[in-house]
Amino acid sequence: MTGKHHGERGDGDDGRIDGDASESSAEEPLGEFSERVVDDADGTDDGGVGDETPALEAGADAGRSGPLGDLAADVDGRRERSRSADDELFDEVDVGEVDADELWAQVESDDRNVTADGERAIRKVEKRKYCQGCPHFATPPDVHCSHEGTDIIEQVDMAHFEVADCPVVLEDERLEDVTTD
Repeated sequence: MTGKHHGERGDGDDGRIDGDASESSAEEPLGEFSERVVDDADGTDDGGVGDETPALEAGADAGRSGPLGDLAADVDGRRERSRSADDELFDEVDVGEVDADELWAQVESDDRNVTADGERAIRKVEKRKYCQGCPHFATPPDVHCSHEGTDIIEQVDMAHFEVADCPVVLEDERLEDVTTD
């Protein structure tokens, strides 16, 4: 050193501690870190706080050498594993091109055989008596009738369904009418 006490600033305008970098690193408790702090304060460091680009954009490992560098690297690793796991959940399938005009024409001309409620035979029935033992009743948790033209419109309460055009219900009604006559 040049005769000054340790830690005194030199006569230069740069604000550095006298002595070369290796000499200050050996004597200085914080080593080169204190020189970088002084450089940052002077604005002479060209990779510091004044950059417009954040350190994370410089690369995957940029800024990962600090006190929380290991934690940040672990978080980045978890994010990458999560992204790859999400990608594995779905298969990309080529469905070809869809002509929007043709699709709308098909939707508009689609005959659904939907009739007005006034034309349908809608009945409130006990679900245990009719639906739960019927071969056309879907397996739970689905609630629908697979018999063509028959619909379960709603569950009225815990024991009853409202059904439309059920042939089993209509046949039972017909048989009751015959036996009561």
